[in-house]
Amino acid sequence: MTFKPTLFIFLGLTALGSHSFSADTKNAPPAEESPALLFYGNSMIERLLEHGGMEARLQIATSGKGLKIRSLAWTGDEVGNRLRLEGYPKHMKNLIRQWPSNVLVLGYGMNEAFHGSEGLPQFKRDYQSHIQQLAKAHPRAKFVLLSPTAAQHPVSDLNENLKLYRNAIYELARKNQALFIDLFSPTLNSNSRITVNGIHLNELGNKQIGSIIAQELLGYLGVKNTKPASENHIQEVRQAASAKHSRVAEVVRPKNAVVYFGVRARPYEYAGEIPRYHKMIELTEAVIYLLAADPKLKFANLKKPSLDPMPPGKGHDDGKRTGIIKPPTDAMAEFTVADGYAVNLFASEEQFPELRNPVQMAFDARGRLWVVTMPSFPHTVPGLTPEDKLIILEDTDRDGTSR
Repeated sequence: MTFKPTLFIFLGLTALGSHSFSADTKNAPPAEESPALLFYGNSMIERLLEHGGMEARLQIATSGKGLKIRSLAWTGDEVGNRLRLEGYPKHMKNLIRQWPSNVLVLGYGMNEAFHGSEGLPQFKRDYQSHIQQLAKAHPRAKFVLLSPTAAQHPVSDLNENLKLYRNAIYELARKNQALFIDLFSPTLNSNSRITVNGIHLNELGNKQIGSIIAQELLGYLGVKNTKPASENHIQEVRQAASAKHSRVAEVVRPKNAVVYFGVRARPYEYAGEIPRYHKMIELTEAVIYLLAADPKLKFANLKKPSLDPMPPGKGHDDGKRTGIIKPPTDAMAEFTVADGYAVNLFASEEQFPELRNPVQMAFDARGRLWVVTMPSFPHTVPGLTPEDKLIILEDTDRDGTSR
């Protein structure tokens, strides 16, 4: 199904210069409001947030203001084409309610540019419709529109189309009194390799572009930061920001989505587990605030956030259909073995309690059995440490059983 939800993203500029347009800085949120940024977009946004450098700069500069950064970015999204799992719209609405925002940062155009000049009229219509949709979902939010970056070799011939889409976004920003940040012009003239394949940012690209975006947004928000942060300080906060984005991504695309809101939706699991995702985001964000406020702190020295285990689930009796797990010896007694063959027990959970929920196994050339266990299946409950393991079992005396 196709769903057009409200998403907001960060895209970027290189450190080659600032290229922005705003009809009037009075369009920014009131200075007394704590800034809350919500992002929509494609893989560029996800990569920038996974890197963490952009958020680190923003958090250090706004230390003490409680800056919140969330993302609904989704790799492959286009303004008029955002595919989601059946049942996702309800989840999306819940996320938007959970993350009230006063600045929406939208970044599109790279994927759409592959449609060339023929796709430009539809892109403009879809983008304007998207802006109107977001304005209804967030009546008080301000908009920031980012252009796509320029492409580098081996796809640099895409730049003619990217320029067309950059210009279209510029006009949309003027029309909607939004801040426009031009990422195309400075990246087009970059002498550095800032992508891994001509499109996706590498480490240098994330660092340079994240730095410029942070500067532009801080200026838009009216934040004056006269003392630049040290690279060491940015690095410590960056690690925490990256960890928080992983938590955000987990709730935006939960691994157990089919049970949370899909075709096998179980409302009680959604109600019991989704709040834990949000609590973990808050706890991880608290680590960001600590690091941003104190350059002497080290990310590695701070306690990793966690939550208490959930209470036992409510089971139910399926009567005769209820499965019975028998001890290995009882199970083997029921085997029917062909003449000339024998079955022996190599390893069991009785001998090795960690041999829980094996999902894959294979023998190597030395006769050792490698077993992947996944007690957390189908996913780790938010706030808990996964107990999944890789176990190596070996028959050291050649008697057919593991020791």
